[in-house]
Amino acid sequence: MSFRRAVFAAAAAAAAGALLIGGGATYAAWSASTESETTKVRAGTLEAEIAQSGPTSVSTGSNPNIVVPAGSKGIIPGVQAQRWTYTVSNSTESATAAVGTLDIAGTPSSADDYAAVRTYLRASATVNGTKKDIPSSAFTTSGFTHKVDLGKTLKPGGTATVTLDLSMPATATNSAGKKVDVAVELLNRRSASLDVQSIFTMRNSLQLKQAGKP
Repeated sequence: MSFRRAVFAAAAAAAAGALLIGGGATYAAWSASTESETTKVRAGTLEAEIAQSGPTSVSTGSNPNIVVPAGSKGIIPGVQAQRWTYTVSNSTESATAAVGTLDIAGTPSSADDYAAVRTYLRASATVNGTKKDIPSSAFTTSGFTHKVDLGKTLKPGGTATVTLDLSMPATATNSAGKKVDVAVELLNRRSASLDVQSIFTMRNSLQLKQAGKP
């Protein structure tokens, strides 16, 4: 990082209230609130539960220009993602096995802030250990929405685990076609009174159908 760049970053960080850690290194932490809940779903002779937990912070890499303090929360471009875990259980009281689709939705906390970060957001879902990137089309103008196939038949008492990761790259091309440092680009959106800036409130629902007798 050049001295000129460091001075600019430090000035932006001070104005935005973001943490500034030695040598001009900065980060912009963007979070997403959560509705941790256990939702019961019934469909005829089927009964299931969705247990949602998170978000937790997950390392995605390192960047010599970004220093991450221990215990930091939120999405840090190129360095840290946020993760939600969904556990879907077919109740032991269900009469049959089931297949299903988990619907995950994120409602923006601020339309203006979401519009500013939307093009930088990335998402992936891991279902029973298999990870797949989620297309950018999941981030619409009104929020985030994605359907996840559970990938297996759940017998009564069976479970499936889905994890959702939201992240941002360290650098990206903005709407003007210019390559930008995402953390620096977003510092002006940060509230001076908050350590992290909220993006979404996450909710979920489940579609079930009978898969035949166990």
